Amino acid sequence: MATRSTKSAQDVALPTWHRLGGETLVTSGSSVVATLPVNTEIIHIAAENGDIFYNFGALASAAAPGFVPQGGRVVEGPLRDLTALAIFGSGGSAHIQYYQENKGR
Repeated sequence: MATRSTKSAQDVALPTWHRLGGETLVTSGSSVVATLPVNTEIIHIAAENGDIFYNFGALASAAAPGFVPQGGRVVEGPLRDLTALAIFGSGGSAHIQYYQENKGR
């Protein structure tokens, strides 16, 4: 016989993040590599002054799979084994914040 959980919404803990740092990268028509802090699992990218393309690798271009429109924001993660992030734009900048998911801390 199936039983219903007695936990309420208040009993369920939502995930929290620990901020590891951040940086602003300026693009000028070439790929720029971000400096990922150790243990980065979550990335928040805000596009300022232009569209931003991004790739989880050493290079990004206008054909990169990730896209943030000017004035937009995107959060990626949690991701495991994240070692590289590159951004591309034609003169804008990206403000990037790095986080790690709290695991029972």
